[in-house]
Amino acid sequence: MNHHLVFHAFDSPARLILGGLAILAAAFLLTRLLQFERQLVPPRASRWLLGLRLAVVILLGLALAEPAMSISRDLARRGRIVIAIDRSESMTMTDAQSTPAEKLRWARGLGLIGNDRINPRLDRWIADLDAEREPRWVDPGETEDPDRQQELSGIRRKNLDEVLVSVARLSRQQIVDRLLAPNSGLVQSLNSVGDIEYRVFGGQAQAISVEAITGKPPESLDISRTDLSAPLASGLGDRDVPLTAIVVLSDGRQTESNDPLVAATRLGEQSIPVYTVPIGSERLPRDLAISTVDAPGTVFGDDTLRLTATVRTGGFLNRPVAISLFPADSPQKAVVQTITPTDDSTEVTFEWTADRIGRQRLVVRAEPHPDEIRDDNNQKDVLINVVDDIARVLLIDGEARWEFRFIDNALTRDERVKVDQVVFAQPFLGVRDEPYFSNRFEIPDGTDPLGQSVLADADLVVVGDASPESLDESAWKLLETFVSEAGGTLVMVAGKRDLPSAYRFESFESLIPVDGLIPLEFTDASGRTAPTRRGFGIALSPEGQREPMLQFHLDATENRRIWDALPGHTWGLVGRARPGSTVLAKPSFRGRPNRIPDEERQALFVHHFHGLGQVLWLGIDSTWRWRHRTGDAFHHRFWGQLARWAARNKAVSGNTSVRLGVETAEVTAGEAVAVTVRWRPGVVERIGGLTAQAEFHPATSKAGTSAGSPQAVARLTAVDGKPLLWRGQATGLPPGDYQVRLSVSDPGIDTTGVTADVFVHPPTSGELNNLAADHSRLAELAVASGGEVVPLEQIDALAEVLVGTRSHQELTEDVLIWNHWTMLLGFFVLMTAEWVVRKVHGLP
Repeated sequence: MNHHLVFHAFDSPARLILGGLAILAAAFLLTRLLQFERQLVPPRASRWLLGLRLAVVILLGLALAEPAMSISRDLARRGRIVIAIDRSESMTMTDAQSTPAEKLRWARGLGLIGNDRINPRLDRWIADLDAEREPRWVDPGETEDPDRQQELSGIRRKNLDEVLVSVARLSRQQIVDRLLAPNSGLVQSLNSVGDIEYRVFGGQAQAISVEAITGKPPESLDISRTDLSAPLASGLGDRDVPLTAIVVLSDGRQTESNDPLVAATRLGEQSIPVYTVPIGSERLPRDLAISTVDAPGTVFGDDTLRLTATVRTGGFLNRPVAISLFPADSPQKAVVQTITPTDDSTEVTFEWTADRIGRQRLVVRAEPHPDEIRDDNNQKDVLINVVDDIARVLLIDGEARWEFRFIDNALTRDERVKVDQVVFAQPFLGVRDEPYFSNRFEIPDGTDPLGQSVLADADLVVVGDASPESLDESAWKLLETFVSEAGGTLVMVAGKRDLPSAYRFESFESLIPVDGLIPLEFTDASGRTAPTRRGFGIALSPEGQREPMLQFHLDATENRRIWDALPGHTWGLVGRARPGSTVLAKPSFRGRPNRIPDEERQALFVHHFHGLGQVLWLGIDSTWRWRHRTGDAFHHRFWGQLARWAARNKAVSGNTSVRLGVETAEVTAGEAVAVTVRWRPGVVERIGGLTAQAEFHPATSKAGTSAGSPQAVARLTAVDGKPLLWRGQATGLPPGDYQVRLSVSDPGIDTTGVTADVFVHPPTSGELNNLAADHSRLAELAVASGGEVVPLEQIDALAEVLVGTRSHQELTEDVLIWNHWTMLLGFFVLMTAEWVVRKVHGLP
């Protein structure tokens, strides 16, 4: 508590000046009065009168200065301390792979060993163990007797071994439970600092009671994921009691894609520090796990496809590990590779021949090893759809430009793709009587021009920079029929000269999914730098990430990394996606173009459905640049996947009225299955009040249509702005193989054979892919929020650290003196005394 005197009149210079002048005037008048009264009273009485009158003036002057006593009090307010406990699946494991020094540190933190007398000895032991040498069991100067030294060494070695073994048996969760036991010293010390609130987290966070800390996690908590931002997010309880700190006890292994540093930084801006207590060892345990399997979703019969599996091989460096690939229904056909890992993660590539038509479930498995801590993460399934067909592609271009040549070369070398070409302008070299490629796009006469044209058997048509004179309006009408009625796929590749700027046909306008096109050109130095820093790259949208034809890797993060690293482009056309279209990619600028379009006019890859078919706009003419230093790896894969994507779309289950498909044929238990239905124009308008639903039946009942009630139902409704496109989704499907059947309210619509297949994988957990603790992640969270990392062996000091997080409030109170009753009493006493002295000496 602090006291100091203040005068409020000093805050106003005008009042101070006026008050000072008034006091001077009063002093002058008192002096003149004294000169007069000295002629009437004795000198002693005149001095008394002068003194009393001056005291009154001084008292009035003090009152005019408004004196006050300012009293300051520093109030420390108890706040809330949130203790966030990681209850994800990785916290259930033990850390037998931890070093002896780590185990000894944990034992000290848990209070299993140590006191003030032997702590210096334990410090020396930890230093010795860190240096990988035998601890010095006997303290310097403790005894000179060799027998006694040997006896002490044996006893202490045995005691330490027992302590380390007991710690090694504890799971990470059991360590946390011991730390937070109700009668533990840690909890008691924290209670003296603030009000404790407990929260558990996995994929999300929720508050729990003290009694529930050591029990099973709440059933509503998703323990198969870890999101470190969940306990740091909003909704941290009662706002009336300020939140002063958050303590996170976790192994730090983040499995979600979002960055918890964002939440930690936000807390730091609010002066709410995060203190992290790392649990577990950063050393990888001996564990084999199949992390990801990269494989195409659809292949043709007799295709030889490559499957790349990423295998976690922690603890097995330079030791042989067997990885096998086999069909789920034929384990005896396993292909086995034995690898010798040199890193914690190893990629294994298999070649598999699709010799059976239909959906094939393949299993990639790391053969269990007796030394690993668990084997429930040793295998992963992948579903391959094998179709008995080849993709038929027609390439159309004005001339054999670079883009045409590389696309033709890539697809021609694909054994499962049949390519026809139409090139309107070809040089005459005098070697052949006829041009090398066809130079005419014939439009047959008759009632079925499509069935008699080159488009009759095509799955995919790629149109490049051809002029309107070569592809006239009748040609575009035929292409429109190919898309809308035959279910074909049309790809428009931007051209600098004619496509799309020279076209004004109505059928062309109905097909192109983008308008308001703007050229992207780089004429400065940014267009002439290294390929990976040149012009602009391709940034996939969330919808583009889900498209199989745009997936260079099954892992979304790795797929984005590949696209970001592809060579850039120095020219392109971007625009505004038309209603009902989907933007699959936008430019990612690495330099500055001559003109930067608005955000809504940056659609680069755009897709839309048209009738029973689909149209894809590619706003670049240089996919051949993707071959830079990678060859066929990405350029051939892109166009090969595009051809198969088109063939699959044309073969989607359907009839003359409707087509049925699923967004993905493979999901994990708990995920939603999205179903899409496209109606033939006129069907919905002709039947009023039509309703439809997708029914999920176990695959064992595929042979019949009345095999009991469906396992799940997805009600289908029209998409806004797309009356012919209906969508719905089903959730809660248990693992297994399902057939999706379309059911409609109008019996006049034939839905026989309108089906799709879906496979639901058992739930998988990223928690089991990497079981090492991530202390650096926890350190980043602490630093970003202004907190600290508190190692387990220093957990007793946590309460002392948190004392500084208490909220302090300085309370200042002014006690006014000038209007206090003592001032008034003093004034009356002085005035009365002056009056008495005057009357005693006969003055008026």
